[in-house]
Amino acid sequence: MAMEPLFDPTQQKSPAQVRAEYAAAESPRQWLEREVADFFAQPATSSEERQELAESILEADSTAFSEFIETEFEEHDLVTLTITIADQHSKRETLAAFPGLPSPTSLLWACCQVAEPGNVVSVIHRFATGVEISMSAVWPFGMQEAVAMTTPDPEELADMYEDDEDEEDDETSGNSTTLVASAHQVAVAALGLIALGVVLARLVPSRRPRR
Repeated sequence: MAMEPLFDPTQQKSPAQVRAEYAAAESPRQWLEREVADFFAQPATSSEERQELAESILEADSTAFSEFIETEFEEHDLVTLTITIADQHSKRETLAAFPGLPSPTSLLWACCQVAEPGNVVSVIHRFATGVEISMSAVWPFGMQEAVAMTTPDPEELADMYEDDEDEEDDETSGNSTTLVASAHQVAVAALGLIALGVVLARLVPSRRPRR
């Protein structure tokens, strides 16, 4: 015995009808119950049965909703990391996406396997706020560049988030902000901060516990 289709495309609501039903409902919850009932209930179902069906479906889905909400990224969490390797002559581009950061040596090892000398390697960090940091270097490059490409400077990130807030009122701004830099530039800046930290550490007298 063939099963009846759950959803009849010929009965699909128009966007205008959905908006009108939402506006007419006493609350978003009431609209959602009616929408769920319209989708799942058979045409001959009574109003009481439709209500019970909608409530049972929403109750069963409450756990899934809670679990979904718990997966929300924090504001500055990394969402994806994308690595592209581009050949400027053939225009061939290799792309791979990952959920987290590689170690600097892992990035170099990956490039050793798939990149050719002269290829441009770009690493794009995408954050939950929509901010993107893109760093690139011509292969082969060393550990300094690899460290820079896999560890975005926190101070740069903070400045970018402030810039994002300033641009929210700009009607011409896009949905995301992208910072593009060469890995060498970032590596030089990072080494400067590290060197400064070493100097300061030497200037501050160490405190040894008294015996």
